[in-house]
Amino acid sequence: MSLRTIAAIACVYVAVFGLPDIQLPSISPSAPERPDVEKPSAALQEAVADVAAICERMSTFDRLVWMSTWEDCSAIVAGEDEDVSVVFDNTLGMRLFTDSTFQVAWNRLANASGKYRGLGEAVEKAFTNVIGNEVRPWSGELAEDAIELYDALAWAGARSE
Repeated sequence: MSLRTIAAIACVYVAVFGLPDIQLPSISPSAPERPDVEKPSAALQEAVADVAAICERMSTFDRLVWMSTWEDCSAIVAGEDEDVSVVFDNTLGMRLFTDSTFQVAWNRLANASGKYRGLGEAVEKAFTNVIGNEVRPWSGELAEDAIELYDALAWAGARSE
């Protein structure tokens, strides 16, 4: 049978019986889930207020990227990440880790230079307000402060959702 014959038979079939009724599943997008980020203390909210103000201007996608980056950072410092672990000797090591995390977030936001002016300074200010600038040896208390800071930075991105 030639291709012309098959096409002619298909046209006759459609003319006599019509097109087959195919029931496709209904695909309606569900509403996105609201990010589940714990609200930080009033002091931490104040410490990340500048970051939160800048995050208000971010697109939804950028806020979610920001939030997930800092949530991952918090999990790593808390030792809850199975793939990555870090050990700090002092606050200087943690500051380098925070800076590199910020750079990752910045790169994930498509090198948003100019788009979110002051974000780096706002993160630095939050770090200084919560951790301080002095070099101190690493301790459990310092780890808790760092985890709370990272969670507050994640909250700053998620709170507008």
